[in-house]
Amino acid sequence: MPSVLLLSPKCKNLSSSFASSVQISISGTFGRDAKKSNRAFGSSLPSSSLRRSRGRGRGRSSRGRGRNIQRCFLSDEKKTPGTNNNNENNENNNKNTTKRFLVVNYHRQESDYDGFGLHVWGDVPKPTDWNEPLFPVNASLPQFETYKVELEGTSSKIVSVLLHKGEEQDVRAESMKVPSGEEDVEIFLVSGYQEIWQEKPDLEKLPKGDVNCHRAILLDKRLVALPRDFNGVKEEGGGGGGKEEEEEEVAVELYSSKSGSLKATMDGVESEDPEDGDVLEATLSRVEEDSIDAAVKEKFPAVFNEKCFAFYEIGESTVSDAKMKLLLKTQLAVGTKKQRKDKNENEPLDACGLQIHGALDAFYSYDGPLGCTFMDEIIVVTLWAPSAIQVDFLLFDSPDFSHPKEELEMMFDSSNGTWIIHGRRKELYQMYYNFRVTVFHPKENKVMTSIASDPYARSLAADGRRAHIFDVENDASAKPEGWETFAKPSLNHICEGGIYELHVRDFSALDDSVPEDARGKYKAFSCEEGRGVRHLKKLSQHGLSHVHLLPTYDFGSVPERAENQKSLSSADISGMEALESDSEFQQTLTSKNASEDAFNWGYDPVHYGVPEGSYSTNPDGPTRILEYREMVKSLSEKMNLRLIVDVVYNHTLSSGPTDVNSVLDKIVPGYYHRRNFRGDYEASTCCNNTASEHYMFDRLIVDDLIHWAKDYKVDGFRFDLMGHIMLKTMLKAKAKLEALTLEKDGVDGSKLYLYGEGWDYAEVVQNRVGANASQMNLANTGIGSFNDRVREGAVGGTPFGDPREQGFATGLLDRANAAQGNDDLSRRYRTMEDGEKIIAAFAGNLREYVFTNRHGVETQLRNAAYENSNVAYAGEPKETVNYVSAHDNETLFDCIALRASSEHTTLRDRIRMNRVCTSIVALSQGVPFFHAGDELLRSKSLDRDSYDSGDWFNRLDFSGETHNFGVGMPPRSKNEGRYDLIRPFLANVEENKPSQEDILAQTDYFCELMSIRSSSKLFSLETFKDVQNRVSFFNRGENQIPGLLVYVIDDGFEKLKICDNFERIVVCVNATSTDIENYAEKAFQRHVRNASTAKILEQHPAQGAICEDAETLRRVKISGGTSDVDDLSLTIPALSTIVFVQKR
Repeated sequence: MPSVLLLSPKCKNLSSSFASSVQISISGTFGRDAKKSNRAFGSSLPSSSLRRSRGRGRGRSSRGRGRNIQRCFLSDEKKTPGTNNNNENNENNNKNTTKRFLVVNYHRQESDYDGFGLHVWGDVPKPTDWNEPLFPVNASLPQFETYKVELEGTSSKIVSVLLHKGEEQDVRAESMKVPSGEEDVEIFLVSGYQEIWQEKPDLEKLPKGDVNCHRAILLDKRLVALPRDFNGVKEEGGGGGGKEEEEEEVAVELYSSKSGSLKATMDGVESEDPEDGDVLEATLSRVEEDSIDAAVKEKFPAVFNEKCFAFYEIGESTVSDAKMKLLLKTQLAVGTKKQRKDKNENEPLDACGLQIHGALDAFYSYDGPLGCTFMDEIIVVTLWAPSAIQVDFLLFDSPDFSHPKEELEMMFDSSNGTWIIHGRRKELYQMYYNFRVTVFHPKENKVMTSIASDPYARSLAADGRRAHIFDVENDASAKPEGWETFAKPSLNHICEGGIYELHVRDFSALDDSVPEDARGKYKAFSCEEGRGVRHLKKLSQHGLSHVHLLPTYDFGSVPERAENQKSLSSADISGMEALESDSEFQQTLTSKNASEDAFNWGYDPVHYGVPEGSYSTNPDGPTRILEYREMVKSLSEKMNLRLIVDVVYNHTLSSGPTDVNSVLDKIVPGYYHRRNFRGDYEASTCCNNTASEHYMFDRLIVDDLIHWAKDYKVDGFRFDLMGHIMLKTMLKAKAKLEALTLEKDGVDGSKLYLYGEGWDYAEVVQNRVGANASQMNLANTGIGSFNDRVREGAVGGTPFGDPREQGFATGLLDRANAAQGNDDLSRRYRTMEDGEKIIAAFAGNLREYVFTNRHGVETQLRNAAYENSNVAYAGEPKETVNYVSAHDNETLFDCIALRASSEHTTLRDRIRMNRVCTSIVALSQGVPFFHAGDELLRSKSLDRDSYDSGDWFNRLDFSGETHNFGVGMPPRSKNEGRYDLIRPFLANVEENKPSQEDILAQTDYFCELMSIRSSSKLFSLETFKDVQNRVSFFNRGENQIPGLLVYVIDDGFEKLKICDNFERIVVCVNATSTDIENYAEKAFQRHVRNASTAKILEQHPAQGAICEDAETLRRVKISGGTSDVDDLSLTIPALSTIVFVQKR
């Protein structure tokens, strides 16, 4: 017999007629593992928040703290929160090979099971790919299909399951705690219900529907979309479900409850609150899809394209606009009843809750003031909350946990959905405030009263607990001297420089050249004697143009007050430094403090429009504003660098009515977040996906970007998971930003750059909810996206596969590791394929650029590597951001260490591979992007996901005196599965750790590359036409020399001259282990002689001028080529990138 599941007190026990059931809470428990799965280029990730088919380097399910993650514990033992279960925690140390199963029994009302499969993730040995779910096993359980999920070992497990048919999702059970033991565990799921049963439920006694499952959608003011599988809904419309059509029909009805007390029963939809009275509001009439307005169809493409809804209208004669607005403040549900024509008999068929975001947009789209508006003597505070029943304004005279000084009821404007209060400026200015919002909340399915901050706050108390009344735009006390007049570094075009991705704490947290009170803070960027400032100044002198900071808005994953932060003591650090390089003690100690230390990447937004307080010396009030502006000004004036900031509009840290870090969802529940067809909040970004397809969140994004550009003078924005944002939002933002002028706004909007992660996956895949800002949609928009193709081509593999998978520059061809197999021909083919991904980057990843592939066929770059690969997707060079490493996943040095065979490569070889990879980015057309430390051979001790690994594993030492390879085994939470692989590397620290001399030489090499790039506009071509006309590739076709790329950029005769220094540039990359001697391809010779026979090739004058590499450069040879009959040949040293020029 299956073991009995005992429910923890966290779970909701239902009535006996439901057997022993438990309601599952869904709240974004899966990580960013699903975020960017590798794919055939141009295809998408599996769709859905739940798809974790190949795993993501950064599991953002736990990236922030306090994310309102709730789990349903199905345990056979009582467990006190905060205690350890030794059986569970020690399983990895004491493997048990016992196999048992979670048995999932699934019922559908009409027994239409064809195509439905079970998606599985969590603590299971075989999580499923979305496109390859589990299918039913042969079982003899009437009315149910049975699936068996394999479990490993006898310890308790956290397991999640979802029934789906392609993109059609049905019931799910998330984060179930399966009890420890040796027996199978059995559960029952019923379509249309949120509950889990531990024993087979009596289907005849189930309530007729579930109003807590929001399967109906109010698309505009009156149009309701009801699922076609809703009992009583028939495709042909009208009645249905009876034996004799002439005797009975189906009525579709709208119900409401002011108290949020609706429930589905055997007798239909009722209210548990007697004061609600009759809850029936209207009977709906069927609407044919052809008659629906095109604008509605455009707004909800998934609803109409997937053909799984029928449509009904709430008649205006029955429910006026004024009444509809009042109903939007109540709990709403839709139900079906079978009625006999004599009306004497009604049989309830089904019921569900109603999502109302479409109606909120239709009635209440608003463009007026929000947040605090400052006048000479009056301050007005405005909050958009159309579904709220009541909003009170709580005024505080301090940022701490004091009681409100005043509690005032705000006034509702029914014309636009805003709540307003105003007062005298002298009485309100520099005070703190919150809102007390009473509203029906669909997550809890009841009316709730919550304390919320202001989503349009521009200043805050510590930890975002209260909004602060402060005039950011005009108050001079928060402006450094010269703020209004300082000049930004000159910039002709974004492709001319380079972007350097940096974390605020990494920059200075462990730097003793920075005053102690400024370490890890904005103020460190103003410390001219600090190593970091001197380092950035050096990089900018050689051509770096932008610093990109990881999130600096208010995020919720770090305590902002210093007294609430835990940190490692100097004794801890000294002790850790003395430990073995593969010791686990370092990660044990850092992980112990992780939830309360000062470190986190910060992809956990709470307030989008306010700087993060933990980076300020005082998180209360305007100090953070002043110090942020000082940082921006210092970057410009002291380092000659522009600033790009990371923005995370694709999700919020929290949602729901109770979490302290929930803001938007307390104010307009269920509106700002994207919900699926069951009403669940999507969580494919990690948690609490937002919905930019909704008018007011689209507006919030645009308003926020304008605010940062004008009030903080930032120079660009990097959009996290940009593919989850609608393209129209991005284009609107771009247009508004470009309209800013120095004269009117203090900002030259034409110089601002927008780019981001254009991954296309989950619920937004292939424009499912509207055209999204994904790679394949961005051509000719002027918006950039990360080119993951060049990373995978150069370094090898993906963040989701075997970390040993090699690429073009990491030894795939002739230094293969054991994981690559012994097929030399296959590796040769893969090397050429990876080479085409790099060629695409060299040509700006322009989809229509024509080149000759490895088969000798002329084709467009969209066919690079293989036909219809969509390797290249951009329309213009600025739309491509080339990179080989970023904050996500291992550093470039660590990637190469895992891939380059220790049998065949030395540390010196791996450093040269590092240089080759960096050179590919630096010399490609498009926008080069570098992770801080690429130029320092940075290591994080092989940590694949250091978002919360503390200062210890994220250390960045600009002096090169220390190096972070071998500072202990990286944290178990994200790396334990690879411990057996990485331990030998870390243990052998003497052979794998670079010296200070190596590090400083790498910095010089990076500066040399940037000097080469900035020496000629030929490396920063601005248009597709220029790239097609000026860029050529040689050593192509079937007879090419594998591992050699020859990239030529022309500025010779018959071309419009754009470079004063060179007529031609030739870039040769040799990724093989041996020198390539006497490269003398005839086509190449003819081409380089074409411009001027009098000019010969020579090495670029900057090559070797900054980074001394005499041993390599003396092996470079240029032979002949001085006349038409004299053969030209080149010798390119192993593992090197050599740049040749023909001078003017």
